[in-house]
Amino acid sequence: MLLAHGPGQPEGDLSHRLELDADLTPQGQLDEHAFGEAPWTTLRVLPDGDARPGELVRDEGGWVLRGNAGEDSPHWRVNGQLFRPGEYVSLMPLGDEPLVFRIVDVQPG
Repeated sequence: MLLAHGPGQPEGDLSHRLELDADLTPQGQLDEHAFGEAPWTTLRVLPDGDARPGELVRDEGGWVLRGNAGEDSPHWRVNGQLFRPGEYVSLMPLGDEPLVFRIVDVQPG
C-alpha cells in the first residue's frame, strides 16, 4: 500500500508504504477466522527509508495496527473493507488525522 494522503501530505507520498502479511478471504477481506494467537506482521516504510515493523491484531473494536516498540508504540485503527488493488485503507491514530493508503498489490501467501 502507498500513502494516498495524510496530514501535511494532501497528494500522498509514493515512498511511504505499508506492507501487511495477512490472510484474506476470497472476497478480499481480512480473514478473521484465519487469525490465530500470533499477530500478523506489518512493515511501514517511511520516505527516509526508515522501516518500522509492527503487527496487525484484532480487538473488540476491529483490526488494529501497532508498532513493535513496546507500550509506547502508537496504535492505529484500520478502516478498510476490501484489500484489493485500487481500494483504500485508512489508519486512524488516536486524536490525529488519518493516513490513507491505496492498495497497489496483493500477493497470494
